[in-house]
Amino acid sequence: MNRKWLYECVDFVRRGIVQQEPPEWQGINLDFAVGKISGGSRESWHSVLFDSENMSGIPARARVDGSRLSEILKVLKHDEIGMAIVENCLQIKAGTTEFNLPLLEGATGIALEVSADSCKIELRGDQFLEAWNAVAWAAKPNAANYVLSCVGVFVEKIKDRLQALFVSTDGRRLAVCGADCVGNVPKDSKAATGLLLAKRIGNATPFIGPNDRGFLLLSKASTFFDIVRTDVARFRIESPSPAGKFPDWRSVEPKTSPSIQGIFEAQELASGLRAASVTADNETRRVNLSFNDEENLLVASCVGVGTSKIRIAYEAMTASRLEGLGLNTDYASDSVKPLSGKIEVQAWAREKPILFRESERILPKWVLLMPLA
Repeated sequence: MNRKWLYECVDFVRRGIVQQEPPEWQGINLDFAVGKISGGSRESWHSVLFDSENMSGIPARARVDGSRLSEILKVLKHDEIGMAIVENCLQIKAGTTEFNLPLLEGATGIALEVSADSCKIELRGDQFLEAWNAVAWAAKPNAANYVLSCVGVFVEKIKDRLQALFVSTDGRRLAVCGADCVGNVPKDSKAATGLLLAKRIGNATPFIGPNDRGFLLLSKASTFFDIVRTDVARFRIESPSPAGKFPDWRSVEPKTSPSIQGIFEAQELASGLRAASVTADNETRRVNLSFNDEENLLVASCVGVGTSKIRIAYEAMTASRLEGLGLNTDYASDSVKPLSGKIEVQAWAREKPILFRESERILPKWVLLMPLA
């Protein structure tokens, strides 16, 4: 068996294991008889599915400590390894090197229900990664409201095409990114919703290539995420849907025309916000934004450990001014970071949110940030 291939499979499966879980959840199942390597936790089960026809001469099934198996495969230098069951252990041999791992008992999967409202969509790897990286940072890890640890996926049928909106929020920031997809939505609905646990899917993104195919099966009861590659048939993540309702993000989506609207170069806006943050107060991290349409300048200023005043040029699209819009400078920088090219900034008043949007992108890609008092 190829060591590098097995190491990659084991590495993917291990990312679903939670160290805080009991010992029976710490193992990895090697099921070469049916072509499956799996393991995980009660909140996320990872599997690699592959063709088992060429798996002769190795154990049909074994369950061992995932962490130790990964370390063994990492330290071995040979490309090809042999495996066998010897005296209730999985024996791994490469050249003159031999390891023996005791076989374990434990979990072999989680029981998930696929409800009738399920929706299956397909995206290219690069489409999924762009949408995921644009929003996942705004999810709140370990939130008391478990749903805020998730990325919501809203699939909408617009005329004859499907669009998947990836959405996340921590209560102060709202990030949205759309991607074209193919698939289906339930016949009695124009939209479908699924929740992806940000931390678990995030652990799997290094395994997604731009030309891979991603499949999402979304329902109220569970979600299945498959990454299809040519060398190892399919990476899969299965998760029960978190209890609770995703925030009604559409209710805070701006519906009126902004008083301030301007176009910025993404790099200039990002570097200006970073520069202003150098003197920001350590507690509030406040930066004040002042828009001047006559001079086409945004002034970002901070008063804290010293003062800063950074002038950033922009193309004004409205003839108005706005003084002293206060933002958390770290949140503002995070909001701009996923955006590229030209950024459209929209603002309404000092006490209302500010919106950052990729202006040249047809599908939605924007961040809404709440101001400081």
